[in-house]
Amino acid sequence: MKLKFKLPISFVVVSLLFLVGTASAILVVNQTSPACATGDGYYSTIQDAVNNASDGDTIIVCNGTYDEQVIIDKKLTIQGQGNAIIKPSQTTANNFQLFSRKAGGSDNTAAIVVVNADATIKNLKIDGSEISSVPLAYCIVVLMEQLILLP
Repeated sequence: MKLKFKLPISFVVVSLLFLVGTASAILVVNQTSPACATGDGYYSTIQDAVNNASDGDTIIVCNGTYDEQVIIDKKLTIQGQGNAIIKPSQTTANNFQLFSRKAGGSDNTAAIVVVNADATIKNLKIDGSEISSVPLAYCIVVLMEQLILLP
């Protein structure tokens, strides 16, 4: 005995769109070859990966020291692999776009700024020891929403 199922075409189309629309990408940040992980895109800076990511994506940061300020403005997971460190130099801090006295902003400086976004950061070291142009160098500043830090 054969059973036949008839589904409305709208149900099938909506189901397929749901499956296609929920896939998140893995973006890999790597300073040297080969990359530490397989991904959907490869970048040399964390900020480039953030800029090209969509809500829900995961950014894998390979082993290395990254001299930059990272501004996160979307729902992302950023996960370090090995010894991944964000360690901005004084030269980089002087050009920070947010939270830099030298850039005309606040008296504080931050290596990671989370702005109106949910962000999860795992296994990523943040070192502000080379920033000396401000009285207090923050590692992470969160403006609205939430930040989850995991070991």
